[in-house]
Amino acid sequence: MAAAKGNQLWRLRKTNGGKERLFKNATELWKACVAYFEWVEANPIMERRTFHYQGDVIEDHQPCKRAMTITGLCIHLGTTQNNWRRWRKKDHEWSSVVRAVDDIIWEQKFTGAAAGVLKENIIIRELGLQDHVKREYTGEMKHEIAPDDATKKYL
Repeated sequence: MAAAKGNQLWRLRKTNGGKERLFKNATELWKACVAYFEWVEANPIMERRTFHYQGDVIEDHQPCKRAMTITGLCIHLGTTQNNWRRWRKKDHEWSSVVRAVDDIIWEQKFTGAAAGVLKENIIIRELGLQDHVKREYTGEMKHEIAPDDATKKYL
């Protein structure tokens, strides 16, 4: 099912008609997740760009990579993030699929940010990598050097 280009993921939301189970088995869940991955790749976000060319102002739209998200996936699947977290639990029948999908989404965001095609500062925060990038120290740091240490030479 293809949606118009842009941010219209909500149009793809599947419903189960009030039934309790959305998927019969892990294979169906996996196929639905793959459909989301394919939708993300086929529907980049269109960025409006304005530039000058030979004295004229030109407006154009350029495709930009869309980041995969658990929220977007859940919308696509017709479920909630609470259900996704519940399915992630080790004893759940779909946990291996959920964990694999989590890894795929993490990797897509990380490599997109590393290549500069996704906004690095947003992705760093979402992936929990900010602590590794920025350390903020408060207070005074003291380090006393003993006279013997000051005369040592290090290679």
